[in-house]
Amino acid sequence: ALVVPVIKNVQDKNLIEVSEEFKMLVNKIHGQKITSEELTGGTFTISNMGMFKVDVMTPILNSPEAAILSIGRTCKELVVEKDDTIKIKPMTTLSLTLDHAVLDGLPAARFLETFMSIMENPLDYFN
Repeated sequence: ALVVPVIKNVQDKNLIEVSEEFKMLVNKIHGQKITSEELTGGTFTISNMGMFKVDVMTPILNSPEAAILSIGRTCKELVVEKDDTIKIKPMTTLSLTLDHAVLDGLPAARFLETFMSIMENPLDYFN
């Protein structure tokens, strides 16, 4: 059975707090001590398929959530830079499923664009 723990009010937490709460929820799942309250109220899910060596997967929305992002495995790939040089870079595939009754495709595409920019240049955002 699919179990999706919910980290509530994530916008008010830093990365360390989110990580610690996630670990606590995973431990509760493994110990079969998770409550229904800790499994409800989510709006957005992140699904890491990369740990299963999956490149891309189209995730199914967990209703009533607004969107789910699937992140594939990271592989080294040849990339042509703006100056036409070729570099080897770690690359991954993202797949976003959304409920169009809640969210339009344009803001979702802008979210992916911003997310990719942060992943490519994290120090520009968290320094």
